[in-house]
Amino acid sequence: MSTFDTILLGLIALAVLFAFTRYGWRAVHWLGCGIGLIGLALASLGHDTGEGGSA
Repeated sequence: MSTFDTILLGLIALAVLFAFTRYGWRAVHWLGCGIGLIGLALASLGHDTGEGGSA
């Protein structure tokens, strides 16, 4: 795992902990959904640019 991945995972973990202590389970659920959607979008973008190389 690269340093960037480690920092990113750390920030996500802190955001989840903060949301849970401040707002409860519902905020963690929506935060998780948002992070998942962003992750899927980034993965598909990386997949498209990695294969085609046109972007």
